[in-house]
Amino acid sequence: MRDELFFRTVYFIPVVTSMVGAAFSWKWLFEPTFGVVNWILGNFGISGPGWLATTEWSLRAMMVVGIWKQVGFAMVIFIAGLQTIPKELKEAAVVDGAGRVFLYSKVVLPLLNPTVVLVSIMLVINALRVFTIPYVMSAGGFTWATPGGPLDSTRTLVLHIYDLAFSKFDIGYASATAFVLLVLTMIVTIIQMKIVQRPFEY
Repeated sequence: MRDELFFRTVYFIPVVTSMVGAAFSWKWLFEPTFGVVNWILGNFGISGPGWLATTEWSLRAMMVVGIWKQVGFAMVIFIAGLQTIPKELKEAAVVDGAGRVFLYSKVVLPLLNPTVVLVSIMLVINALRVFTIPYVMSAGGFTWATPGGPLDSTRTLVLHIYDLAFSKFDIGYASATAFVLLVLTMIVTIIQMKIVQRPFEY
């Protein structure tokens, strides 16, 4: 029980951590010359890439931070979903001779479908509206730096809206782009619900 609580805490800590603080910390971890990540790779004889300084690796590095930040949220929701599945159903399947693979693929996963739909929609929406990670990790929040670099390789739609509104002061274009983001989010959500959602019953 203590081990379970420990791992739940470890996985959920990133969710409640300040996004700005986490992004700054990961920015220094991915620093090409003195960063901890390249230092660890160097101990194994691997020459680490430039990470945030290259167009090839900058977006991948930020994706790692985004996944690290969201995995705890998904874990907690899935645990709650698993706890709502009646134990009697799983016990009945085992009595009928269901193996572990059959049990989880034919009993648990179908009953977990509402949770899968919720988590997938929430994570995709969070991905579409991501702002802080590319803003901090590409420019560091400094006014003289250009967020979304290098060469716009990490320029997200929300970051583009911010740049239009508060750097170029083109409020009309920024508002139109924000409306496009709203419509895009609605379309993606509807498509997800059509693809992922399945009827279920206890």
